[in-house]
Amino acid sequence: MSDYKDFTVDQQNFGDLGEYLKGLKTSNKIKFIPIIDAGIAQRNENVEEYSAYNEGVNQDVFVKSGASNFYNYQVRQFTGQDWAGDSAYVNFGADNATIYWTGQIDNLYANLSNSIDGIWLNSNEATNMLCDGVCYSD
Repeated sequence: MSDYKDFTVDQQNFGDLGEYLKGLKTSNKIKFIPIIDAGIAQRNENVEEYSAYNEGVNQDVFVKSGASNFYNYQVRQFTGQDWAGDSAYVNFGADNATIYWTGQIDNLYANLSNSIDGIWLNSNEATNMLCDGVCYSD
């Protein structure tokens, strides 16, 4: 994972991870099961580089929240705090959520030379577990 961004590989430190995993699987019959968190990193300063977030926004698969003030009510994307910092969460009840999630896993699988044997979905809910003073009212 690069910079707490799900479905990515840190190319500087683990650029050859896919080939390394293939070697381990062949020589030692070791299985590889990456941990994927439910929170999709939502960092405004570098979001243009993170296709998992951008595709989620484009496909409208993230959990929404109603935020209101005295005069109006707006529905917008829910932002929570977890390992990645500000995070968006897939609404698995959305019609296209399975297509989105499967596409992200397929991309990771291809990027790792087809060396994934399973997925460990960690913290599989929208959360504010690491709220460190920046908690959002919605």
